[in-house]
Amino acid sequence: MASILEHAGDAVVSLDSEDRIASYNPAAQELFGIPPDRALNQPISSLWAQSVRELLREGETKSPVTLTLNLPHQARTVDVTVNPIYDDTGHRIAFTLTIRDMTERLRTEDALRKAEALAAAGRLAATVSHEINNPLEAITNLLFLLGAEQLSEAAREYLKLANLELERVSHLVKQTPVFY
Repeated sequence: MASILEHAGDAVVSLDSEDRIASYNPAAQELFGIPPDRALNQPISSLWAQSVRELLREGETKSPVTLTLNLPHQARTVDVTVNPIYDDTGHRIAFTLTIRDMTERLRTEDALRKAEALAAAGRLAATVSHEINNPLEAITNLLFLLGAEQLSEAAREYLKLANLELERVSHLVKQTPVFY
């Protein structure tokens, strides 16, 4: 059992009947940044403010409760599973806490959500650009055909301005996916 706790990836802390730290594995030391000699026999409140008893309903295992620990080096989000330990007569004599650091997983999930949102925005930008380009091409062709007609000097000036504005809109539409 000691070897299992020694090599466990999750922090495991056992508490005595007065919520003092009775044992503390290496993963707990890494998570909390407190060596065992400073943690042992200290109240659980030395690791976090919330009482273990607040995490439990009377006589019930609580699995898991997500807490944010404000540790000296940074805040960490953890899932805590609290298991009461009973003696032969059914009296609760201690607790074992299994603490899984969820911080990196939550960061990864958040990054994935952001990447998915950006990908959706990119697909939307490409679709909108394509849908706007179709009528722009038709207008470009119509203005070209209109330019071949006999027009007054004023009408030719308007046609020239229409082509310039069409080029501006076309450039903006083409830049939308590039900008994204």
